[in-house]
Amino acid sequence: MDARGHGINKTDLKQVIEGQSTKEDIEALLGSPSTTSTFGPETWFYISATKERTGVFEPDVVKQNVLGVLFDESGVVQEYAQYTMKDGKVIDFVEKTTPTEGHSLGVLEQLLGNMGRFNSPGRQPGGSMGIPGR
Repeated sequence: MDARGHGINKTDLKQVIEGQSTKEDIEALLGSPSTTSTFGPETWFYISATKERTGVFEPDVVKQNVLGVLFDESGVVQEYAQYTMKDGKVIDFVEKTTPTEGHSLGVLEQLLGNMGRFNSPGRQPGGSMGIPGR
């Protein structure tokens, strides 16, 4: 088993008081968050996961906990909530590419398109910078 992240126990959570605890209190109690919200009210997230490997297969997450702590504008805890794996949803990622405008050259077009470009009119074969006799 491989445990990672913030292991938060119930004793620590009992010390978090909504409407009273501050950001400094939470950081002293739980440490720095795993991540923070990027929009909306400021929220700190503490994430922990336990993975288990079966044979040669990729490890599976067998236990996951997320603690979200929501702060008001003055940095006081407004509310907090804990989530486990049963609260989560599996999302399938779709790997698609967006076509762009324009023309993409194929291999044959790239090879044939370069013919004649290497001997420009000012450059003589065997010469240097187009000066005859050099």
